[in-house]
Amino acid sequence: MQEVYKISPDFSSELYRELYYDLKSFNNNELFEHYYNYGYKVNRISTLKQFYEKYPEFDVQLYRELYYDLKPYNDIELFGHYHKHGYEENRISTFKQFYEKYPEFDVQLYKALYDDFKPYNDIELFGHYHKHGYEENRISTFKQFYTVYPDFNITLYKDFNNDLKPYKDIELFGHYHKHGCKENRVYSKDSFLSYISTSIDTLYLKFPYFNDKIFKTFQTKYNDCSEIELIYNFYFLDKSTIIYSLKTFYNNYPDFDYDLYRYANPQIQNIGEVDVIIDWYNNGCDYSFLEKKTETYKKKKNILIYVHMSKFSFTNGGVVVQYYLASILDKIGVKVRLHSEIIIKNPLFNNFYDDDFKIDDNLVVIYCEGIKGNPLNAPNVVRWMLSELGKNIPYQYLYTWGKKELVYYFNTERKFEEFPHKIGNIYKQLTCLYVNPKIKQTNYGHRSGTCITFRKKKMYNSHITYIHPNGSFEITEEHSQDDYIHFFNQYEYFISYDPLTFISIIATICGCISIVYPIDGVSKYKWLQMTALWPYLKANNLANLYGIAYGMDDVEYAKKTIHLVKNQWDEIHDFSLKKSIYPFLDDINHYKYLENTIENNYLL
Repeated sequence: MQEVYKISPDFSSELYRELYYDLKSFNNNELFEHYYNYGYKVNRISTLKQFYEKYPEFDVQLYRELYYDLKPYNDIELFGHYHKHGYEENRISTFKQFYEKYPEFDVQLYKALYDDFKPYNDIELFGHYHKHGYEENRISTFKQFYTVYPDFNITLYKDFNNDLKPYKDIELFGHYHKHGCKENRVYSKDSFLSYISTSIDTLYLKFPYFNDKIFKTFQTKYNDCSEIELIYNFYFLDKSTIIYSLKTFYNNYPDFDYDLYRYANPQIQNIGEVDVIIDWYNNGCDYSFLEKKTETYKKKKNILIYVHMSKFSFTNGGVVVQYYLASILDKIGVKVRLHSEIIIKNPLFNNFYDDDFKIDDNLVVIYCEGIKGNPLNAPNVVRWMLSELGKNIPYQYLYTWGKKELVYYFNTERKFEEFPHKIGNIYKQLTCLYVNPKIKQTNYGHRSGTCITFRKKKMYNSHITYIHPNGSFEITEEHSQDDYIHFFNQYEYFISYDPLTFISIIATICGCISIVYPIDGVSKYKWLQMTALWPYLKANNLANLYGIAYGMDDVEYAKKTIHLVKNQWDEIHDFSLKKSIYPFLDDINHYKYLENTIENNYLL
């Protein structure tokens, strides 16, 4: 009985039969007896353990999938086939052997590249490549992929094709092979450069705080690059090791005091914060200016302008003046930032808030009337009324504001004349009117026809009798400022049913006679008092704006004065700076002592 224990409890009669030709006809009892009397003594394989000791990496599923003739075999038959035939025939039976024959094969890449593989599992893909894919020259390795598509850059492909954001990296290779290579997509340096040459605003959305001047100053090897090449190179750099924005500058030079440096160098005037920083860096990063701090030096408050629209556009006057105010403040030495949900590079101002200074008592946040509450929880708030409360914005917004917030008006309002004793202490203006340098008259010859706009007409007149001729061309909010300039150099007249739109001014500067549809019950004098220009007109004893008619009866005056428009606007710009911007800055540095609060303006 002791001999019985020489037979392993893992003995498999089915395996034993399949492994040897001479046992094919034996039943299970005969197999047991054969192994007991003979097989055991000559070390015949009778268990899976023994099989794998002889063929340690054999994979039965792989073996079946690699060869057509083995497809109908069950697992036991495959063990038998390999032992009797496959080994001698040098058939592949292990992943090690497979990769020796196809050393860079990538099963996930192979699956991703071809739609006909969707139902295949990984083992089936190994089989397919061995039986078909190799002979068909199908791509199965990254080396092959980059041989076919040498310029493909997976990072660019994912970042600049929004529909591919959810894709895994391996799926991106498949998508490009099956679809992207035939489509006009960003996938390489050349396609990237071509794309951003026409869509550079989209690129700046990815790098909202990138400043090309700062980047070039601190990475001089890129000085000769075009703007597009510059950003391409920046895209692939390790952002943690370079200076490319205001925030990264201050992180690397925390002791630099912007206000004090300007104070100590009076020759640096009328340049913005970025240019001041570059001046200091190019002069050797000398900190000796810190010693010039005196008792007369007083650090100015930082200013953060909270933009009420998410996107910059020259067709939105409220947005333009917010960006323009930032530009003016920057040039006269204020540390100022814009806060915007969507950051788009623009011609006016591109220093956006990046948590680069604290929201504390040394900061004033400027919200317009279109913002509810105090989203940034700032201790010092200015509410800039770009339109009259209750006209464009619900009056109820008032009750979300802090009573001690300061109020500044862009336009004068009727109450200014009703309570003149409040002007200058309770009623204060902050006005900056931006005229794009592109806005100019180019047509000094023949003009004809009339163009019109409606815009916010219902805010001022409940009943309108149209005064424009049939066939007049309508300028809508879909048109760009470039469109305005083109139209106003083509048409003779422009009629606006919105009495306070800046488009009326654009028309006159382009040489087009501008006609404002009158407000019911409001005289020309009272209308002028409602505009942002009234302080200038009052200070200069003027009762008209050149080139603009208030109603049809005023058209002849507009015609006679259209040639004076440009000079008048130069005067208005200088007046706004001296009589509005500078007084405002003086105010906010004495924030706690001012009377022009919400509660005093709206008698809460």
